[in-house]
Formats: sequence, structure tokens, C-alpha cells
Amino acid sequence: NSNSTLTVKDLCPATSLSRNWQNPEVSCEDESVGYFFFAAALVLVVYLICIPLLYRKLIYILTFAVYQRSKYPGREEYSALRPDHWLVSLAMVRPAAATLYEPFLLSHKYYSLLMLGHRLVVVTVIVVISPFSAAAIPLILVVHGIACVFLLYFKPYLIPLEQGLAIGMAICNVLNGMFAVIVWQQDGETPAYATGIYIFLNI
Repeated sequence: NSNSTLTVKDLCPATSLSRNWQNPEVSCEDESVGYFFFAAALVLVVYLICIPLLYRKLIYILTFAVYQRSKYPGREEYSALRPDHWLVSLAMVRPAAATLYEPFLLSHKYYSLLMLGHRLVVVTVIVVISPFSAAAIPLILVVHGIACVFLLYFKPYLIPLEQGLAIGMAICNVLNGMFAVIVWQQDGETPAYATGIYIFLNI
């Protein structure tokens, strides 16, 4: 009779973990279940702290190298903050990892860090929040909206064509988020017009 009072959590403590709920095939006797938190924490530290710091260091060192190598006697009028001068400098010197800063104005050389942060937030919301709460749907819309406003206001890209493409993709992300919210409010019943527009935005 004493055994009848035992709960599933007593028999399998791992059921309290999101990993076990998402993957019921994980055995309660699997010793790795108890160490999942530490591995996940290590991954978070690497992606949220170590990689952004590495990106920032690389961008700082390499943009400084481009600036120094592009200066020479007779170019006193040179100003790296001028887009045309900076574009010439990038063409003259192309060190490694140039894709981290090359598409952007010198005044927005760290924009790739913001792009990385935007993606990390989106992935975090989808993986961590969406399985347990529908609030992830409007939250994704807010995240895309903030990124789009920043892009429209600061215009960090060096080449107008790339700026236009980035704005177009940002607007598509916002519209995707808006249609996801519409479907969520309709309890999964997608309006006919929304389906066609949604497909067009994702082609």
C-alpha cells in the first residue's frame, strides 16, 4: 500500500526536466540526464559570452589594421569615417575575417554582433519558450520589430544595395511574425489571404 502513494516523479526524478518531457525515450536510468544542465550551461556561456567577445576582438583588431595600412604620406585628407574613403581602404587591404565588418560602415563596424545577438534571441525563444508558452509567438514579432527599426534608423551597411536587401528581409521577418500572431489569435485557423502572402514572403 505504501507503494501506491508513489508518484511518477518519485519513480523517475528526470521527468521534472524539460529534456525528459521533450524526449520521453530518454531512460530514467540514463546517468547523463543529471548532467544535462551543466552541458547546457557551458553551451550558453560559449555562445552568449565567448563568441561575442571573440567577434568584438577580431573586429577591433582587423578594422584598426585596415585603417593603419591604408594611411600613407600624401593622404592627410583621408577620413575613414567617410563611406567612400572606407570603401577604398577595404579594397586595398583585405585581412582574414573581413566578412565580420566589411559590409558595414566604420561607425557601425560592430553591427555583426547585433545580428548575432538577434539570432541568438530568436533561437532561444523558439527552443526554450515556445514548447511551453504561446507567448513566444508575439515575442518573436517584438524581436524582429526591434531589429527592423534599428536597421531602418541607423542604416549600417556600406553599399546601398546590401542595405536595401537587408531592409527587405527584415520587413519580411516582421510580416511573418504578424501573420503568425494572426494565426495564433484565430486558434490555428489561417485566413485564406494570409496563407498566400505567407508563402510569397518565404519564397
